[in-house]
Amino acid sequence: MTEPRPQRGRRTLSPAIQRVPLQTITVYEISAEELDQLSPGSGQEIALNVALTCLSSAVSFTASWALSTIPDMRVFVVLTVVTVVGYAAGIILLVFWRQQSRSTVSVVERIRRRLPPEGDLLPPTGVES
Repeated sequence: MTEPRPQRGRRTLSPAIQRVPLQTITVYEISAEELDQLSPGSGQEIALNVALTCLSSAVSFTASWALSTIPDMRVFVVLTVVTVVGYAAGIILLVFWRQQSRSTVSVVERIRRRLPPEGDLLPPTGVES
C-alpha cells in the first residue's frame, strides 16, 4: 500500500524539536597554526596504518621463513630482504606516528591550559575602573 500524497497547498508538519540547555559552554580560541596541527589527514593515521601493515607482513614472512625450507637461494634472499624492509619501515613509521601523536596531545594540552582554573574570576573586559 502506498502512502497518500499531501494535497496541493497543504504543508506537512515536521517533528517537534526539544532543546535542553547546557549548564556551561567552554569556547577555546585557537590559532590557524594550531588548527592545522589538529586537522585530520595530517598523516598520523596513514603512518599508523602503513606501520601496522608492514609489521604484520614482516611477522608473516618471518614465520614462513622460519617454518619452511627454501631450496632456492634467490627466493630465500628475496624473502629475507622483504622481511627486513618490512620491519624497518614498520618501526620507522611507528616512531613517526608516535612523535606526531605526542605533538597533537601537546597542542591540545596547551589550548586547554589557557582556561583559568574553576573559581578564578577573570577581570571584566570593557569596564573602566
